[in-house]
Amino acid sequence: MPNEEPRYNIAAIRELLLEAFTAEELRRLFLYTANPALRPLTQEFSPRDGLAAMVDRTITFCQTRALLPDLLHEVERERPRQYARFADRLSAPASTPSPPPSAASGGATYHIHINEGQGIAIGDGAQVINGGEG
Repeated sequence: MPNEEPRYNIAAIRELLLEAFTAEELRRLFLYTANPALRPLTQEFSPRDGLAAMVDRTITFCQTRALLPDLLHEVERERPRQYARFADRLSAPASTPSPPPSAASGGATYHIHINEGQGIAIGDGAQVINGGEG
């Protein structure tokens, strides 16, 4: 069995950070962390950033550097009760692989997104589909 990277529920991590910290507490978490990989986060925040912006920057920073496990460890250490409330939601379920393209579809795989009568198909040979009047 291949060793897979863990998957995380980003929405649950965001909610955890928003509920567990104030803006100043989140800033201090990274200022005084023992984890040197997380310390540069303090440079990502501007003095005018509110908590929501800081949480979004934190998640993006950690995602792009594969530091989500480090972030969650730090949150668990600092706020164990809040972490425990979210622990069962922090991991995303393993995604089920897409079935292989079938001969009936000409070997093409499509993902279709529809919003208010407009849609887009993404995949092999897909084209933008505009709904509505025309």
